[in-house]
Amino acid sequence: MLLAKVRNSTLTDQDRKEVQEVHTSALAALTRLRVLASKELAKAAEKLHLADDYGYAVVSRKVELPDDDTWELHRTRVAETTACDVGCRTGRASPR
Repeated sequence: MLLAKVRNSTLTDQDRKEVQEVHTSALAALTRLRVLASKELAKAAEKLHLADDYGYAVVSRKVELPDDDTWELHRTRVAETTACDVGCRTGRASPR
């Protein structure tokens, strides 16, 4: 949804604010995980954050807008990272 708004130049100031708030919150959560969680879970969270960071960069126009195929590949990688890397370590997903 946000990618479509970016492409159509209809991203609002509120959208930008919310994206920034989510990004800042994710960084804070990652910092807490590095201190409190196992090394494996912290590494999985870092990997997920890096994937999410690309989405943040796209919405923030810090990188060139991807074509549909590239964006879908990104979304697939994020979903796989969430399900396997984080889920497997917490017992909430089946390993591939």
